[in-house]
Amino acid sequence: MAKMRHTKKRRRAKGAGCIIKDKKSGMYYYYWHDTNGKQHKKSLRTKNEQEAQAHANALTKAVKAEDQKEVLLQSAKIRKIIHEKDLPLADVWSAFIKSNPTAGEGTLKNYKRMLDEFIFWLSSERPSINSFTQIDLELAIAYMENIWQGKKSDSGYIKPSANTYNYKRGALVTITKALQNKYGIETNCWLKTGRKEGVQQKRLPLNRKQVSDLLKLVDSPKGVIPYRAEMACLVKFCLFAGMRLIDAVNVKWENINFETGYLTYTPEKTKRTSGAIAKVLILPPLYNALSSFDDSNEYILPQVQAHYARNPDYVKKTLLSLIIQATGDKRNKTNAQSSVKRRLYGTHSLRGTFATECAKVGCHSNKLARMLGDTIKTIDRFYVDADLTTKPVPGYTGIAEPQKQITDPERAELQILIDNMQSKQITKLLKTARDINN
Repeated sequence: MAKMRHTKKRRRAKGAGCIIKDKKSGMYYYYWHDTNGKQHKKSLRTKNEQEAQAHANALTKAVKAEDQKEVLLQSAKIRKIIHEKDLPLADVWSAFIKSNPTAGEGTLKNYKRMLDEFIFWLSSERPSINSFTQIDLELAIAYMENIWQGKKSDSGYIKPSANTYNYKRGALVTITKALQNKYGIETNCWLKTGRKEGVQQKRLPLNRKQVSDLLKLVDSPKGVIPYRAEMACLVKFCLFAGMRLIDAVNVKWENINFETGYLTYTPEKTKRTSGAIAKVLILPPLYNALSSFDDSNEYILPQVQAHYARNPDYVKKTLLSLIIQATGDKRNKTNAQSSVKRRLYGTHSLRGTFATECAKVGCHSNKLARMLGDTIKTIDRFYVDADLTTKPVPGYTGIAEPQKQITDPERAELQILIDNMQSKQITKLLKTARDINN
C-alpha cells in the first residue's frame, strides 16, 4: 500500500486528534481515534491552516461528546462548518464568471452550454446532488460514459466524435479548476476521466476551381443573395485576409490603412487571452472590393454587421450556403465512432484557404501567425494544408514579399511602435513626419 504524502502532524491537546496537510493536494485532514482505538480521518476541505484549526476545534467537540444526542448535534454543526463553501448547482456559472476566465465570448458560450447539459443530467440521474462540491470521480466517470454512449435515436445511438467528447470534458475541467481553491474542492475529478483518442477534425481549404466558383457566385448579379455587395466583400475578407467570420463582420474603417496597404485588427477569439494583433497586407481582390464602399459608416459592412448582431446564425448560414454551392459539398461520415455526418467545408474553410495559399507562395509560419493573429503551432496544426504540386489561387501574389530589413536600432523600435498603432494614430504620425521633411 502506497504511503500517503503528508507533512508532519500538528499535535493538539491530548485526546483531541491532530491535523495533517497533504503535500500533493495542499488540503488539511483531521485524524482522531474513537473509544475503541480505531483511527478516523476527515477532510477539512481547506488549504488554509487557520481555517483548518477552526474546523478541527469543532470536530474535537464532537469527538469528546458524552452521549449520542450530543454527538449528533455536534456532527450537524461540523457539517455546516465544513460545507459552508458548498456551491449550489444554480450558482456555478456565476461563480465561474467571477473567477475572470480568459476564454473568448464564443468559448464561454460553449462552456455554459456544456455545464447546463451536465446539470440537466444530474437532475434526472442524480437528483440527490445539489452542490458542485459533491461531485466525485465515480459521478464524473458515469457522466462521461453517458456522453460517449451517445444520444438515442430511431436508428440507434448517435455517438460523438473523440474531439467532441474531449471538448465537453475539457470544459468541465476548466470550470472546476477555476473554482477549486475558493470552494475547497480537493480533486479535479474530471482530469481522471481520461481523454479519448481521435484525430481532431478540421475543415478543408478550397481548391483553385472552388475559389473561382465562389467568387463568380458572389460577384455575379444572378441569384438572390441578401446584402449582395456586402456579402461579396465579406467573402473576400475571409478569403483574402484570413479573417474569422466574427472579425470580418465587425471590421471597421479604422482598421484599414490604404496608405500603408495594411489591415490591422485584434481577433475576437484572442482578445481576452494573448491580445495578439493581426496585421495583413490588403490584397488586390479585397482592395478592389473596398474601393466601391462608402466610408461614412463606422463599420465597413453596416447591413451585415447589424443583422449579425441580431441573428448571427442567419449570416453564417447564408455564407455557408454559398460555400456549399461553390464546393458541391455533401455531408460526410467522419469515423467509426461518430454517426454524425459532418461537412468537409465550412465558413472556417476560407481562413484555411488563405493560410494554405500563402504557404504555397512562400509565406513561412511565423509570418502567417502575425497576419492571422495566431500562434505558429496553431497555424501549422490546423490551417496550413498546402500541396506544392498544385497551382496557387490567383490573388495572393505579393503576400510573401520580404520586408526591407532595418538595422538601425531606433528605426527598428519605431517600426515596432507603428505596427501596434491604430490607423488614426498612424495618420497623425505621418502628417508630423511630412512636416519635418518639409
